Amino acid sequence: MVNRLIHKITTTKDPVIRQICKTRGNVFATDAIVSTLMCCTRSVYPWDIVVDKLGTRLFFDKREDSTIDMLTVNETANEPKRPLCICC
Repeated sequence: MVNRLIHKITTTKDPVIRQICKTRGNVFATDAIVSTLMCCTRSVYPWDIVVDKLGTRLFFDKREDSTIDMLTVNETANEPKRPLCICC
């Protein structure tokens, strides 16, 4: 078994975004936030996003205890997964 570390970092604490925002760009978000927005019409679980405007820049961020980082299966599937029927 391989142990893996999953980083759950917010946009404003991401060291790469902090470096990039000093010289370029106007809108910043992590991949988790962008994918949540892209799938929002099919989302089953509740979530929220915080948008901060600093000067001319927008930062799409999440709260520390956000459900955005929750790993799910089949949340946006066309049809919900059917329960497994166990017959005697």
